[in-house]
Amino acid sequence: MRYGSSRLDVHTGACPGPTHSPLLLTALLAALAIAALLVWLPARARAAGTDECGSSHAGWVFCTGFEEGNLNLWDDYDGNPSTTNTLMLDPGPANLTGNHVMRLRAPAGSGVADLVKVLPQGYDRLYARWYVKWEPGYDFTALNHGSGLHAGSRDLLGHSGDRPNGSDWFSAFLEPSTTDRRIFAYSYSRGMYQDCTDPSGSCWGDRIPCLLDQGQMYCLKTQDRQSGPLPQMQTGRWYCIEMMMDGGTPTSTAAGANGVLDYWIDGQEIGPWNGLWLRTTSGLKLDVLWLALFFHSTHSVQGIMLDDVAISTQRIGPRGGTAITGVEDTPVSVGYVLRPNVPNPFNPQTTLSFELPAAESIRLAVYDAQGRLVRELVNGRREAGRHTVNWDGTDAAGRSLASGTYLARLEAGGRTLIDRMSLVR
Repeated sequence: MRYGSSRLDVHTGACPGPTHSPLLLTALLAALAIAALLVWLPARARAAGTDECGSSHAGWVFCTGFEEGNLNLWDDYDGNPSTTNTLMLDPGPANLTGNHVMRLRAPAGSGVADLVKVLPQGYDRLYARWYVKWEPGYDFTALNHGSGLHAGSRDLLGHSGDRPNGSDWFSAFLEPSTTDRRIFAYSYSRGMYQDCTDPSGSCWGDRIPCLLDQGQMYCLKTQDRQSGPLPQMQTGRWYCIEMMMDGGTPTSTAAGANGVLDYWIDGQEIGPWNGLWLRTTSGLKLDVLWLALFFHSTHSVQGIMLDDVAISTQRIGPRGGTAITGVEDTPVSVGYVLRPNVPNPFNPQTTLSFELPAAESIRLAVYDAQGRLVRELVNGRREAGRHTVNWDGTDAAGRSLASGTYLARLEAGGRTLIDRMSLVR
């Protein structure tokens, strides 16, 4: 029976419904859609409004803030099961309402939870940045492996136990030490040497910086040892992790090798390590990012949370140029950089380093905690690039200063950068 009749429906006895014109129905549906958008958009806009992936960035080849609603951007063989890979609402490192993050929790016993991104082409040099938070309750003492960059077939991703031949693969993954939670790179390459039974035998990854000893057995090369303080990872807070690998010039021997590995924690540069023998052929290129949480045996249920992942051919840095909510405030300037002094705390001497995008006149000086000038270290023109300056803890008259906090102040390019130093006598 058609709508609009004055008779009862002969099948149900119900009164027939009102007449609906197509125009009225269309307007009703549109109103419902708008209402739904008004509920959904505010939270989404707060997350997407500061979503780096919505803007163009020079050199970027991949980006995700996990706001796609799925994991279709990734290339995992296991399909990223929800039992180990969970997309979830969380304010994330930028403290955004409606933000999504990825939580990785490895299965019990030996196992892995991971995300794999295979790039459509390979690169001689790549930077990768991600934010990570170890969940409260995470057990740092459980033997684990972490996230990083890989060159070569994805079938060799996570391979271990032997040395690469220089044409098949090389990789480095950043992970916290099980003894003191300091981040180091676990690396496989043609020139690896720290834990090999013989030149052609079984090998296990080099640790860079090498934290195992001071040259007695493993850390035989001075340049591979720790040269400054490393931050200790804590649970319940976000860290900005960035790494860079450069395959260097392909060489048939270690002589002349110039591969590079570097990484940053909250904008603080830990390396670089130069002269690495990573490859023997130019065809071996960086092409995979592996975000992983792998355990060898018993471990905590709690895992890691990830957000704001980017891969680029250029330095990325923390979001917005500075460390953000939940991360220590470490300035990272674009072009002008004052690195944290090493070592810190120090006695009697420390090294400051800074970078300039162009040749210009600059001033680098040390002040005490009350803002009084202690000593001028540099005042004049410097070329573009990276520069280092040593300070021996003395004032302009050569007198040794007392223990305390001192500020290194770099004035360059119309801006001022500050580094806080601790002198301990």
